Amino acid sequence: FRIVLNTEAMNLRTQPAIDASTLGTLFLDTTNDYTLVSSAKDSRGVEWFLIDVPDLGTGWVEAPKTHVRLSRL
Repeated sequence: FRIVLNTEAMNLRTQPAIDASTLGTLFLDTTNDYTLVSSAKDSRGVEWFLIDVPDLGTGWVEAPKTHVRLSRL
C-alpha cells in the first residue's frame, strides 16, 4: 500500500503519538507517495501509519491526514 498526504504539511514522528519527537516535516505533493510499513493506534484512539520516507527514514504520520492507495503513482 502507498500513502499520500491530504493536508498541506505534517510532521514525521518517531512514535505514533502527537507529542513524539519529529524526524522532519512532510509537505503536500500530489506527485509523491510513501510505502506503508505498519499501523498503530495511540492512547486517544487515533490511527497512525508508519511510512518510509527517502532521506528522512521511517516514521509515523496521523492516518486521518492521509489517503491510502493500492499502488505506486
